[in-house]
Amino acid sequence: MGFIVRNVGPANSAESRFAWLAFPGLIRGIAIIHFVMYMLIFVRPEAAAIFHFDWEKILGGEIWRCATFIFLPPIPFGSILGALFMFFMLMISFLMSDSLESVWGTLRTSLYCYGLFICQLAANIMIALLGFLDPVWWGGILFYEAIFFAFATHFPRYEFRLMLIFPVPVFILAIVTAALGVLMVFPHWPSMLYGLVCFLPYLAWAVPRLVMWSKTRSDTVARQTAFRAKSTPAGEAFHHCEECGATELSHPDRYFRVTAAGDEICSECLPDAAKTGPAAKTSREP
Repeated sequence: MGFIVRNVGPANSAESRFAWLAFPGLIRGIAIIHFVMYMLIFVRPEAAAIFHFDWEKILGGEIWRCATFIFLPPIPFGSILGALFMFFMLMISFLMSDSLESVWGTLRTSLYCYGLFICQLAANIMIALLGFLDPVWWGGILFYEAIFFAFATHFPRYEFRLMLIFPVPVFILAIVTAALGVLMVFPHWPSMLYGLVCFLPYLAWAVPRLVMWSKTRSDTVARQTAFRAKSTPAGEAFHHCEECGATELSHPDRYFRVTAAGDEICSECLPDAAKTGPAAKTSREP
């Protein structure tokens, strides 16, 4: 979240000036609300209609629907299997909440969540005005996906166990999730536009990070290549026999040894005892 809150000196710290926006454990709290709401809808399915984002009813005065859609759980059905899924999502949300707050801090994590809520509201209004899509249940799923992608970006090597058995790095799960999401909405452009707007906070943070990482990696590879080129020029041999002058380029079938005196000798010039003894088993590699 460095694009929102920059690291400055303590006297002019954005964290201190905007500390009132920090909400410790915000992701945890939202996950708990979603779990409770799922249980409520499981018992009283008609209760979900009170929280739907309904543009016509909002224009009719039910302004609370601009915010209550956030509290709807990410899956629109009630079943025992769904309750189990929500429980696991609750546990994973706790993990992601604590992990993101450990690297971003409470304020930046909270700002990220606020940005997701604002962008989802904007996407809902945009799609409602265009009349293309009913975004009743989309908010919850895309919120968790944006949190999950941020977690996967920071901790790509963290492993989840599929079916509680198979360890899979989280970056692979993130790639699969993103690919499935694109396939689900392609080529319906209103759905793609809706998802793009909802993911703006993540893209605004992750894309510059990816560009910087790519540039740093390219610079590192270039420096390593230049260093190797200077260390061993092209066409120059690394090994050189002090006795006959053979190298690994002129005689690739030979191996080379370093004597106790520090001289490098090829296998043909080695004494017979050195060829058959333990010393013949080691060589100095380039």
